[in-house]
Amino acid sequence: MAECDGQHIGHVDAHVGVRDDATARVHVGAVGVAIGCAHVGAASVRATQTIPPATRRAILRRDGGKCRVPGCRHAVFTEPHHIGLRSEGGDHDPQNLITLCGAHHRAVHQGRLIITGTTSSPQFFHADGTSYGSVVSPAVADVRAKAFQALRGLGFREGDAKRALVKIPNTVSTLEQLIRQALRELAPQ
Repeated sequence: MAECDGQHIGHVDAHVGVRDDATARVHVGAVGVAIGCAHVGAASVRATQTIPPATRRAILRRDGGKCRVPGCRHAVFTEPHHIGLRSEGGDHDPQNLITLCGAHHRAVHQGRLIITGTTSSPQFFHADGTSYGSVVSPAVADVRAKAFQALRGLGFREGDAKRALVKIPNTVSTLEQLIRQALRELAPQ
């Protein structure tokens, strides 16, 4: 059984349903998996998909329901990813959406995998700038991924952080130097 902080409305039980007693627990059946909490006074939040369902189905059908990263054949837990990020003006145009498995989607947002181009001609790169599938320098890729996370932690947008790091040569080997140079790239003119 898992508990959630704050005040709650009702108790969810897979076998009984929702009850209106003001308990502080939310659980599902005997397995005890938390599924969420409804807080008193909070606006009702409805689950929505940002990508229209028809577009989502079309993208998954176009990509055969499989991850498009070269060499990956995952067809379970796949989802469309915006190549041009929504937070940076990207839209739901099918040429801006590509199907990725959960692992590769996470890698993109952690800065370990970089995708450029459009869905008709996507290009995949490791964090160190080498083409995906080629020999990667683990030390360089790790430093670049950490620099990406540091820049994101400083409040820079994902795309801006990636563009700044791409401009810096792989000869920069320390995390501090890489972040300093990236900040110079990101500084307003």
